[in-house]
Amino acid sequence: EKNNIVEVILPAVTDAQPEESKKPKDPELPKIETKLLSFELFQQGLSPAQIADKRDMVISTIESHLAHFVANGELAIDRLLSPEKQQVIEEKLQQMPGKKLSEIKLSLPGDYSYGDIKFLQAHLEKMAAGV
Repeated sequence: EKNNIVEVILPAVTDAQPEESKKPKDPELPKIETKLLSFELFQQGLSPAQIADKRDMVISTIESHLAHFVANGELAIDRLLSPEKQQVIEEKLQQMPGKKLSEIKLSLPGDYSYGDIKFLQAHLEKMAAGV
């Protein structure tokens, strides 16, 4: 005896499609991990903003990718931040332990980005881990 299918209910379509966001944006490079691709483009001389544009991503994503390589010791903090910026951010982090990134950002001069803070946090994690 056959089943009579009266109605098929499909999951609702939403704007957020987590499966899609995990796939690399570059179809010709599907095997390279997305963080690694950002890192390689940076090594080729592209700025985080240029990488974001090329990869059709927001700059904060690229900065997070690069911070990963700062944290594991593969990317020197000096390639991303001047010694002056490093010192200013490090002092602010010491003055404001446990504060939110947004509070730290507000306390810094206007030309400091969230990415700058993330890079320095990654660098300090690396130093603490002895990498």
